[in-house]
Amino acid sequence: MFTWVLPRNYDTKYWMQKQNYTSIFGGAPDPSASDEPNKAPESRFWYTLYNDNYTQNEQLLRSRVAINVKLNSWAKLLLEGNINNIYRKSETKELGQQRNYAGGLYGIGFNTKESQFMKWMVMMNKDINKDLVVSGYVGGEMQSYKTTLSQSVTNGGLNYPGNFFIGNSVNPPSVSAGIQNRKKFNSLYASADIGYKDQLFIQATMRGDWSSALTYSNGTGNNFYNYPAVSASWIFSETFKLPEWISFGKFRANIAALGGDTDPYTLNPGFSLNGFSYANGGTVPVSTYSSSVVLQPGIKPVRKISKELGLDMRFLNNRIGLDVSFYQDNTKNQILDITAPIESGVSTIKINAGNIQNKGIEITLDGTPIKTKNFSWNSSINFSRNRNLIVSLYPGRTEYNLGADIAEVSTWAVVGKSYGTLRSLINSDPYQAKDGSGNNISDPKNGLPILAWRGDARAAFPKRSNYWQDVGDINAKFRAGWDNTFRYKNLSLNVLIDAKIGGDFVLASYRFATHTGVMPNTLFGRDADHGGITWTSKYDGKTYDDGIIVSGVFPAGQKITQPNGSQVDVGGMTFQEAYDKGYVEPTHLPQFSYRYGSSSTGVSDYWVVKSSWVSLRQVALTYNFDESVFSKLKLHGLGVSIVGRDLLYLYNSLPYNFNPASNNSNNTAFSGENGFLPMTRSIMFSLRANF
Repeated sequence: MFTWVLPRNYDTKYWMQKQNYTSIFGGAPDPSASDEPNKAPESRFWYTLYNDNYTQNEQLLRSRVAINVKLNSWAKLLLEGNINNIYRKSETKELGQQRNYAGGLYGIGFNTKESQFMKWMVMMNKDINKDLVVSGYVGGEMQSYKTTLSQSVTNGGLNYPGNFFIGNSVNPPSVSAGIQNRKKFNSLYASADIGYKDQLFIQATMRGDWSSALTYSNGTGNNFYNYPAVSASWIFSETFKLPEWISFGKFRANIAALGGDTDPYTLNPGFSLNGFSYANGGTVPVSTYSSSVVLQPGIKPVRKISKELGLDMRFLNNRIGLDVSFYQDNTKNQILDITAPIESGVSTIKINAGNIQNKGIEITLDGTPIKTKNFSWNSSINFSRNRNLIVSLYPGRTEYNLGADIAEVSTWAVVGKSYGTLRSLINSDPYQAKDGSGNNISDPKNGLPILAWRGDARAAFPKRSNYWQDVGDINAKFRAGWDNTFRYKNLSLNVLIDAKIGGDFVLASYRFATHTGVMPNTLFGRDADHGGITWTSKYDGKTYDDGIIVSGVFPAGQKITQPNGSQVDVGGMTFQEAYDKGYVEPTHLPQFSYRYGSSSTGVSDYWVVKSSWVSLRQVALTYNFDESVFSKLKLHGLGVSIVGRDLLYLYNSLPYNFNPASNNSNNTAFSGENGFLPMTRSIMFSLRANF
């Protein structure tokens, strides 16, 4: 609200008073009504905040039963079952905002999420001889999930304002009920581990899942997917005699395949009731296809192949540790939506497509720099660098819009580029000088934005390109963290710092706050005290002090009308050059800011920014009591802690303290905000007792 529309001196304490957000006619003030005396800005925000109520009550039912049976000295049986149900009641009460409190809404809904899980597993561990140890397990699982909904909502407002019950609906209420989602899994799995002389270890696992979400209504479908995996490790410090300063060394390698399904009813959308036919005096329900999506035949499970090589080393009696890991993941057969021709009658075709590769390195260095009888300092530094690549998409397709759009900037998957390329149609159009034959030539003006011109406002501003341009990449260059724990006797202090360097972020609030002039970037040039150019206009004879010189080049053929009606061609000139020749006057800063961020003329150059940050993620102070204290309380341990999380950013590259964590979605394709959210700190006190 404040970022986009209201000035910084907006008095919230005044406007949040009831008489200032309520009309004398009842409801919220309508500033466009001629007889409305209350012209309170954004009064509907306060009206909604203080008059509307949204409540939700949740009850959880969790239970677990587990039975362990010892079969013999080297085998045991585990039987387990659990349920996890959530029962939710939601209620909505909205007071009418129209005159005499007309309108309004009441809704009540009941939602149930039920999940059941059953598992059996036989676990074995046997020493074949002094050098060879074999262990493993076989097992199976059954999982089921179901969501049901019952909801009633008034329609057309309330007959009696402020009375909230379904029967008060002006029109027949809207009622919906039924099972929303339902899915079942059946799984079988097995694992075998072999250890030789506590040096060589091999583990092989296999899991298979049968998913109802990949089963067609006739019982067919590619509803089975498996998870084979093999890992091997060699503790070479047990094989070779190493220098004393090397305490431990291990190589590891593994390869694994993962599978995945899709959402319930994706393959079987079914039909929906779409009214009734009353032909020939009858009443016949009409059912239609309930989805605008058509499926590629034989949808397959998602497939991911992961590979890793690693090295784990310890030095100086385990005082220093180093772990290095190289990995590569390829995800194939992703279930994606592509646009269908409009004449097909559907909007989307759901297909298997894509091969996305992620590869990178992870390094962790830990150690104990100081260790005495009463004091120790443990420290751990980690570094990770990931690079992803779109290897392929779909035959005939080299790019795919991921549907994560913020402020007219879209996230794309493009073959040969990373997952998360930012593109825009409204970036500025860069100038390129040409010779008489139309060939590109070198010029110091190249790369400057081409300027658009509004003759009525005598204002210049960057021109939109209106063609797709790559404007950024959401992927970080690297991430890092530093974890430190200081202990003095029974007192410990933990400090965690983490960082992300690189990656672009879209700031929609920055755009519209520039448009409305409420951000500091719109101060320069606002008047003479803020650097504005003072001049007397040759068009109207008035004196202004809010002028700026716009950076950019006028396009070929651009003509500027002079006071006498003649026109001057300024094509190829910079704004500064045209100003120096007296062809243009300074552009009014309010005109420039308004058009620089508006929905019709704004350019995305400045609201796609680099997002790098260093965060003080956590500080925790803990005191553990001596045994002489907790033993008197019949306890096995007692400690108190105060923990602060997300305390502050030590460095933040985003302008004006925009919160890097205010991402609009958990969707990995999103990188941006569409409504500034302030940073939230949490302070927690805990008492931990062991019985």
